[in-house]
Amino acid sequence: MKIEDVYKKEINDLISRRGSTKFHITGIRHCDFKDKADDFIRDAAQKMQNVILMPEEANQYDHASVVCRSGNRKIGYVSVYDLEKYQILAGKEDSDHLTGHFFFGNTGDHLLDLSVAGIVTLDDIRDYRKEVDRQKKEQYSSWKHDAIKRFLVHGRHQEDAKACIIQMKEFVISLFGGYGSTTQEELSPKLEQYKESSQYDISLEGQRDRWDILRYLDYLYDRWHQPGAIVDEDFEDILTDVSSQIGGELGRNVSYTAYIERLTELVTKELPSSETAQYYLRTLPSEAFEDIRQQVENFPHHLYHLFHTNPQEFVRTLYYARIPRKYLDPFLSGIALVVAYDKNKGATERTDITRGSTKAGEEELNYEAPKINLQHLLRQPWFSDARSDEKYTAEWTDAFVEALMGSEFGEGIAHDWAVKGAREKKAQVRGYVVGLLKDAGVVKGSYGSIARKVGIIVNEENKKDPYKTFADYMARGKKQPYTEWVKEYVEGKD
Repeated sequence: MKIEDVYKKEINDLISRRGSTKFHITGIRHCDFKDKADDFIRDAAQKMQNVILMPEEANQYDHASVVCRSGNRKIGYVSVYDLEKYQILAGKEDSDHLTGHFFFGNTGDHLLDLSVAGIVTLDDIRDYRKEVDRQKKEQYSSWKHDAIKRFLVHGRHQEDAKACIIQMKEFVISLFGGYGSTTQEELSPKLEQYKESSQYDISLEGQRDRWDILRYLDYLYDRWHQPGAIVDEDFEDILTDVSSQIGGELGRNVSYTAYIERLTELVTKELPSSETAQYYLRTLPSEAFEDIRQQVENFPHHLYHLFHTNPQEFVRTLYYARIPRKYLDPFLSGIALVVAYDKNKGATERTDITRGSTKAGEEELNYEAPKINLQHLLRQPWFSDARSDEKYTAEWTDAFVEALMGSEFGEGIAHDWAVKGAREKKAQVRGYVVGLLKDAGVVKGSYGSIARKVGIIVNEENKKDPYKTFADYMARGKKQPYTEWVKEYVEGKD
């Protein structure tokens, strides 16, 4: 029997006793009341302001997002861990919106608590999740990854995260049976271990478990504050820390640079350098890695393309896609093996791909890295949509990049690609090449429209047009020394 079932009746009684459902509204600092967020939060809670909740399917990050509005003003968004409750209540009402009123505000976390009539029971949530699981299966089950499954790579952080989240959930549920003198001593180390690793699990199951923890903590608060109940304030404080930690992860961390970098390094450094990945590099033929590459490229949502072009957007999209572990783990494992293979291949072939001799103490240029990346860029779905003629196939673009890197201009491109740090030029090189193909008539459209199709965001702070910087790089392609070479190549091949 699941531990939830042991206390199911008690939890459902607490839910029914409320007679309403609580929602947390976040993102207030970024919406229409951002200039006076604290004052608005206090005022809206005091006046128990009425608002409406509506889906925002056009949201670029989360198609399941729900916005909170007051007339023509956007207040914020329903927190990610409350979206299930919205879908269940809206389904019961057979409605495309819900109405409610604020009753509490927290200026420290910039949250507003919203009360909506109607309840969501544990059975409601289970039934809803079964339907979501069915939809996820339809969405991902056609993805073929047999080559990846034979050679899976897992990281310690992933296993730690899964274990810590599950144990924290079971511990919180057990509190419905009461707590004793040692309970706080047990919880403190669990919380510390949870903090160290939990954010490495962004699977659908991992997110659901954390949503459950927050929901159970919410109803434990009701249970412990019934008339006549005696509450240990120190213990309640640490449970508040648990709620704050998990709520912060789910509500905000995906926008933090450190969080995104941590997950990116998991795929690009930790997993590729693992003992298992290195073993496969030594024992598997190159054909096995090419099979893995092909399967990774075929993963839904064009996520592998996004991984190469914009790691930050890749992590955000991965997070909000809420992918089941049975598909997410092989996908990340496949990426890691391809990364490991490409790094190894670049190192072993460096002598063959270096043009001429190098000066003493100077690192040899890597021609393979820009070649592989540019070929991959031009193999993505956007190119098929933007090309001016079907004759410009993947074979054509591969040959074009191969010839470009083998020309007299290959050394300069390799030099630009090798620049690291704040002056990194990888996005510029990609932009120059795409821009020159547009100028040569291989792809059609304006710089801006093509940049949006490519999907590379360089200047994330430009919310109005995040693709403008890449479009500018495209326009500068005609100023590169290989402009005429590209033009002559296209004309000659045509």
